[in-house]
Amino acid sequence: LYFRDKESLFQELIRTMLTPLVGTIEAMGKADLPISALADHLADLFVREVYETRRKDVIRLMIAEGGRFPKLAEFYYREVLSRIIAAVRALLARAAARGEAPAGLVDFPQIIAAPGLVAIIWSGLFERFEPLDVRAMMKTHLALLFAWRLWCLRRSRSQRATKQKAARCKAGSRPNSCLSVPMSRAASKSRKSAKAITSRRAIFCSPLMTICKRPTWR
Repeated sequence: LYFRDKESLFQELIRTMLTPLVGTIEAMGKADLPISALADHLADLFVREVYETRRKDVIRLMIAEGGRFPKLAEFYYREVLSRIIAAVRALLARAAARGEAPAGLVDFPQIIAAPGLVAIIWSGLFERFEPLDVRAMMKTHLALLFAWRLWCLRRSRSQRATKQKAARCKAGSRPNSCLSVPMSRAASKSRKSAKAITSRRAIFCSPLMTICKRPTWR
């Protein structure tokens, strides 16, 4: 094979090695599945098809040489990045509409790929000092991103329970429960400890009090 310059060689590497993977990600972007399932699949796909193959070296080469070859960076963005960003953004938009992802994440789909880039850079510089479990790191990152939904559900349940209790109090159905304040475990334990100390003091002091109350014999 003959390439007239270095840029042509890089472009052919990108076209042959990364374009098929881009098509797979675009197909995933059209799938109407829960975001958690798709996120796990994306993490596995990256590790299996990029990190554990020579595609990782192509991306590392792009990071190293893209600044020196602006046309190559433009080609990589047009043929790879722009298509992946569009697919992931569509996926996140559907997830946000279902309440599975924060709406702000739709504007920044690059956040999804951040640990992948960290892994590629790390493998070239620091892997021999501290190897990374890339699959576990990516899944941890995705779990942190989409834990937002679990937090929202818990907050919603807590607010609903508070409103229901306030409604019962207003109706006067359970006045005693309205006045009661939930006690934390620490406060409950402290109160029990204080009662135990008081009880022990009473047991210890009772004989002394009895002796003190006896009439003094002269």
